[in-house]
Amino acid sequence: MRAITLNLGYPGPTGGKLAEMLIQVADLKPDFLGVQGAKGWEKANAPFPYGGQVFHTAEETLNMRGYLVPSAHDGHHLVGFVGEAVRVVGQDHEVGSPFWHGVVCLDLRMGDHDFRGVVTQAAPDSPRLREIEAEALAEKVKVERVVMLGGWNAVPTSHPGGGPRRKNDVAAARALEEVNLLDAATEVGNATPTVLTPMPYQSDRVYFKGLTVKTVQIVGVGSKHAAAVVDFAIPTQSGAA
Repeated sequence: MRAITLNLGYPGPTGGKLAEMLIQVADLKPDFLGVQGAKGWEKANAPFPYGGQVFHTAEETLNMRGYLVPSAHDGHHLVGFVGEAVRVVGQDHEVGSPFWHGVVCLDLRMGDHDFRGVVTQAAPDSPRLREIEAEALAEKVKVERVVMLGGWNAVPTSHPGGGPRRKNDVAAARALEEVNLLDAATEVGNATPTVLTPMPYQSDRVYFKGLTVKTVQIVGVGSKHAAAVVDFAIPTQSGAA
């Protein structure tokens, strides 16, 4: 099962640049995709080479079904996309406090196995609020299997240190790890940055539990943020990976 998290950045790509980016993401063939910063995607007839609403055009380009949760701030909406092999069996989204943006929360089924798919984007500048958000996310992971896709706006616990205080902050990452979520890139030893400013670090990360990570790739697709691409092993009927 392939999961990808992608932050479109600020102010976000439009027109031909966005179309090209979506084609590149489609070529990566995700089963579960989380997009942060989907600014303007909710508007009918938003400018786009193919015409029509950006959200629906993204669904067609990706050949995936999307679930858009409006952001409580700045119009940087969140979208969870699922591929043809994945069924949505439940939804429990969040908008507003305590989350700066919101949370896409989908109960998913792939083959005979269920997992919870979460997409979020942490507060951009407040370490204290990011920690509160992470503590609140603990309520979303009280299931056996979780894949959480996020733009975290702060470093992982594996970061060597240094940099601006508001980014060199691991409180939120520690709160996620306290509820048994693992950082996929850290698990396989991939420290490739997903952003370069205000310092190189992995802002875009995939957390999980109840699954086994096979590979993690950091792939540039034309955004200011590289995409984190994680392949998971799905247990077989007997329980072996």
